[in-house]
Amino acid sequence: MKKLLGIIILSLVFYVNPFTISDSNAGWFSDPLEKCMNRVLKFSFDNDKEKTANAAAYCKSASSSSLKCMDRVLKFSFANNKEKSASAAVLCGGSTSSSLKCMDRVLKDSFDNDKEKMANAAAVCAKK
Repeated sequence: MKKLLGIIILSLVFYVNPFTISDSNAGWFSDPLEKCMNRVLKFSFDNDKEKTANAAAYCKSASSSSLKCMDRVLKFSFANNKEKSASAAVLCGGSTSSSLKCMDRVLKDSFDNDKEKMANAAAVCAKK
């Protein structure tokens, strides 16, 4: 009985494990470049796979900080209009954790904490 239960549990682990699924969209272990490209393709290019090269160009220097920057820019400057994901990717390319701190400082000191100017702060602080 214990062996049967062990076999069932082990098979369930392999069944739901994202490492064993060939085309897994789990997202936990995805590269930031891949996440950025998926976001740009889905929202800015309406899943037009022929524009994958364009998405790769926009996201070529994507990092985890770039994704956070994109989220901020989309939320505050573009009013959650996800169709502007390509623009956010260009603005935030090469962002680091220091860039995010820079954005907060620029917003506070230069733009009186006006969050709608997040895109301007991203353009100033992102490393190109």
